[in-house]
Amino acid sequence: MNSNYKRILFTLVFLLLISLLWQSIHRYFDHDEFEHIHSAWYIANGFIPYVDFFQHHHPLLWFIILPFFKLFGSSIELVLATRILVFIFTIGIFVLVHRITLKLTCSDEVSLIAVLLLLSVVLFSRKIIEVRPDVPQVFFGLLSVYFFLKYLEDYSSSAMIYAGLCASLSFLFLQKTIFLLLAYTIVFGLLFVLKKINLRSLLLFAGSCSLPLILFLLYIIFFNSFDDYLLTNWLVNMNAVRIFSSFKYFEKSLKVNYFFWMLSVFSSIYLLFNRKTELPIKIISFLALFLLGSVFSVPNPYEQYFLFTITLLSIIGAYGFTTINSKINFSWKFRVLLLILVIALPVYKISSRIQKTNLKQLEKIDFVIKNTTDSDTVYDGNITFNLFRQDIHYFWFYIGENGGLDTYNKLTNNRYGDFNLCFLIRSKRPKIISNFMINMNECELDELYSKTDHGLFLKTDLTVKDY
Repeated sequence: MNSNYKRILFTLVFLLLISLLWQSIHRYFDHDEFEHIHSAWYIANGFIPYVDFFQHHHPLLWFIILPFFKLFGSSIELVLATRILVFIFTIGIFVLVHRITLKLTCSDEVSLIAVLLLLSVVLFSRKIIEVRPDVPQVFFGLLSVYFFLKYLEDYSSSAMIYAGLCASLSFLFLQKTIFLLLAYTIVFGLLFVLKKINLRSLLLFAGSCSLPLILFLLYIIFFNSFDDYLLTNWLVNMNAVRIFSSFKYFEKSLKVNYFFWMLSVFSSIYLLFNRKTELPIKIISFLALFLLGSVFSVPNPYEQYFLFTITLLSIIGAYGFTTINSKINFSWKFRVLLLILVIALPVYKISSRIQKTNLKQLEKIDFVIKNTTDSDTVYDGNITFNLFRQDIHYFWFYIGENGGLDTYNKLTNNRYGDFNLCFLIRSKRPKIISNFMINMNECELDELYSKTDHGLFLKTDLTVKDY
């Protein structure tokens, strides 16, 4: 590989990583991020997930956020610290994509291009910096894949054990890892029939994968939360009332990253069915396509559902790109030009989002902190400002029409059918409220609350403490 070519690729990757770091610190927060920070706050204050407050995600992210409460307390510094924590996992994902590609191809060029393509996917760059369990879920899922490939190299028992452990940890961050485990089942079954994997190795994977899951099961049984966990994390999600087209977000990504999707998907299909393709590359192609298909099998696939498949598709896309260029015998200078043309529009779209910062969001959160105490309740409803105070109901988000509350009530014989925001606010008198899903006049709250500069409503008998 030409040294100048390698230097240019490395520089492009480095610049995009610096841009991603800046966004990680300064870019606006998705309200899902506040959801997970608030869930960690609940646990830090002795509340039991699924029993004392609603959640429909697995809990491992909340537990790794807990130490930050010791370091920063309930503060905006903690919010920013969680972004840095997630960015460490993000860097780990790029490192793993590079290492897996290098293991498959033994090529620095393909490895760097894989990372470059991944950085240029707008959907990926937007979601991979967010404080959401999808990021560590993808990291440990990729780490599992890496160890599985290592096993195929030297049939090391330890590699299979690590592959199982990492897959299990990935699952404890997010349920969507079930699709990786299903794909593994198919791959393992075929390899076993072809006598490329033995029963002992399969048992080692299954045993190591089961151990963290058993510990989690004992945890939820100990806190008497098994039934609530099953209801909120599986039944509510599988019976979601809110359903939208599988192509809702994919079409947007396709318009901006058309080259990436076309190259990676068609390369995966070709490599999977080409008899000359080496087994490890076939496996990655299959996993990429299987995970992509899994996204379209769920009733409400949000953008973050694509993260795992995009990481694997970037590997295959880079392999396809360099293979085509090698067959045509393009010079390294022409390859650089092609890559710049491919990433130009996506990078422009990514950079255009930099202007929308998180300053106003953090100011609103700080306003709530300064005007409430640990014992106060707050009504948010849409997770835009209440990160560190107790809510007025078990359902503190996902309460909109056809949301989680409606699905939950449908499954529980209308357990919270009496959910009434006007009554809850008038009876519990939270210190700060928003007007999300309520009419202040109809609820007769105008005399009880006054509007603040932050668009929130403060109890009228309180003095505003602000900057």
